[in-house]
Amino acid sequence: MAVKSASDRSNQDDSVRRTRDTYQQKETETAKKNGAKVKQLSETHQAEIDQMKEAHEKQLEELKTKTRDAFSRRDMEYQREIDEMRDMH
Repeated sequence: MAVKSASDRSNQDDSVRRTRDTYQQKETETAKKNGAKVKQLSETHQAEIDQMKEAHEKQLEELKTKTRDAFSRRDMEYQREIDEMRDMH
């Protein structure tokens, strides 16, 4: 068996420390990149949801307007029929 000197052990420890530090740095960078991607996707998703809400609100408003108009036309027609009946008597 070969006996390792203190300087060999120190060099090996330094190498392990550098490897560990490099790995941790890469992990940190990867986590930051992933966090940025998630944030960007979340913002995009929220923008899509906002667009859908606006489109839905517009559709509901159009439906309300059309329904109101239809009721108004129908009411006017009924009122005209009532007036005609009154005029007949």
